[in-house]
Amino acid sequence: MPTPQTTEEQLQRLIAHWLEQHESVSTCESCTGGYIASQLTSHAGSSHWFQGALVTYQIELKERLAHVQAATIEQYGVVSREVAEAMASGARQACRSTIGIATTGVAGPAGGTAETPVGTVCIAIATPQGIYSERLQLTGSRQEIIRQTYCEIINRLYHLELE
Repeated sequence: MPTPQTTEEQLQRLIAHWLEQHESVSTCESCTGGYIASQLTSHAGSSHWFQGALVTYQIELKERLAHVQAATIEQYGVVSREVAEAMASGARQACRSTIGIATTGVAGPAGGTAETPVGTVCIAIATPQGIYSERLQLTGSRQEIIRQTYCEIINRLYHLELE
């Protein structure tokens, strides 16, 4: 698990890279409720690389705003890599950004099932080169799961973009 200090260092390098490469970022968040967008835009000058955010907590909004197909949700479930991938692509499309980030999951403390327990989070990153996605199983309080998801996203972005 990346530490907050490591996450901040990675984000600073990512920001420099995005500025140098004229890349832009957008998010489509469900279980993180805009936390990732808030953390990204807390950096001065983020308007040079951050395009916008969709908070699609309800299934209807995932379909309408992020263009996630109802069939994808029905086939794989709302907490799935496939839905996260569609959300990341939808963020890129809706916000016209180079990179789209998405999260969907169960932050708790309620809402989990045997197949998708609390702490299950699917993340996706869509770039012009393709889509990366992963299913995470995190632990802790609701806020800890949200913060861990943010740290994991930045860590994956760092490795995808800079390594």
